[in-house]
Amino acid sequence: MFKNTGNKLQVIGKTLFVLLFIGSIAAAVAFFFTGDKPQVLTGILVIIGGFFVAWLTGLCMIALGKAAQSADSRPDADSAVLKRMTNLEHKIDWFIEEQNAARQTREAKEEREAREKKEKTKKK
Repeated sequence: MFKNTGNKLQVIGKTLFVLLFIGSIAAAVAFFFTGDKPQVLTGILVIIGGFFVAWLTGLCMIALGKAAQSADSRPDADSAVLKRMTNLEHKIDWFIEEQNAARQTREAKEEREAREKKEKTKKK
């Protein structure tokens, strides 16, 4: 059921396009032949609008199918992303350690300077 979803979505997209377009033609025929006064302009607009909606729906479904198919064809993509994330995590950890070491060095220097200043004031 969940195998080859990309191709299934593409088939569904093409099927939806055909069904929606046929439905718009059927609706236009209903406008042509119903009522006392045939509504030709409305029927033509229904065909054009129905084609556009059918095309847009089919296009979206086919694009989604191609994206799913592309994701299915790259099983190593998850491991590559995980590897990059792990590498980035190590770099962030290293950066944080460097910042902490620099802060500790700066604090130690400030403490030493404060002690030296205090000793100088005691000697005077």
